[in-house]
Amino acid sequence: MKQLVAICFLMLLSSCNIRSSYQHMPYDGRQVSIDIRTLKEAAPAFYSVIIEGKRINFFVVLLNGEVSSYFDACNECYKKKRGYRWDEGSMICKTCNVRFPFDKLDTGIGGCYPIRIRGSRKGDAYILDKEAIEAGLKYF
Repeated sequence: MKQLVAICFLMLLSSCNIRSSYQHMPYDGRQVSIDIRTLKEAAPAFYSVIIEGKRINFFVVLLNGEVSSYFDACNECYKKKRGYRWDEGSMICKTCNVRFPFDKLDTGIGGCYPIRIRGSRKGDAYILDKEAIEAGLKYF
């Protein structure tokens, strides 16, 4: 019986985890480079960089051959520092549970939409420059 209680308790703890799994990216003070070949279609990849002692979280999405990137934060809920999760082609705010389809992320402004990070594609690399990344400091 004690084992069953312990297992249930561990399952409860793991189901309450609100953090996504972030891959730490090297940041040389100028840019972050992501190999596009590692991205999966319609599945966000979560990354983080450390700037000025703060961990900046973001995600990158490959959709129909196009790459886009967003801070793991929005203008409304960023103070709670919970970010987003993804499910069936959508990003979902972990604070207010609002769903945003991948194909609508670029058209959303304000509210609970993920905050866009401008990046550029150079061959097989997706580049986020210093100004774009450091604009996210205030959200983390």
